[in-house]
Amino acid sequence: MKTLKTTLAIILMVLATAVYGQSTKQIAEFNNKPIVEVSINGKKAWALLDTGTDFTIINSGSKKRLSFETYPYKNDKYKVAVIGDQSLQFEVAGKLDLMLGNSRLYGAILSCNMNNVVNSIKDKTGKHISMIIGLNMMKHHNFVIDLGEGTVSVPQQLHVNTDTEGRLSIN
Repeated sequence: MKTLKTTLAIILMVLATAVYGQSTKQIAEFNNKPIVEVSINGKKAWALLDTGTDFTIINSGSKKRLSFETYPYKNDKYKVAVIGDQSLQFEVAGKLDLMLGNSRLYGAILSCNMNNVVNSIKDKTGKHISMIIGLNMMKHHNFVIDLGEGTVSVPQQLHVNTDTEGRLSIN
């Protein structure tokens, strides 16, 4: 009986992997620049998808409107040289629920004052972004960005579960 359960578990995992790899859902559209609508703590906001930056960064200037918190991060790992001797110090953003379509996005989110970037993008696109979603988060969630079609898709997540009696289910 145990061999049968193990065999079934392996078959379900293979099937789930096959479905996971093929099942994507378009969750956002954009024009010219990959700027997509997101929800941050239940409030509408705009995010720039930036494959040129590793980190996901939220504008500290949006803290009050989007109801998130920041915490000091005392590590030079998140300190970036800007011009000359100046550097930009990041904080860690917390109490932040980030949604892209129906997909909840997880991962490290840093915060800093990026008003200059926000204003520059607004001047060029008319969109007032609140954050930049970086490559690490996009890779973690397997984003598919189609620049030709102007769409963003994220594979649907399937979960294979076993209960206390070893019965399998897929959600």
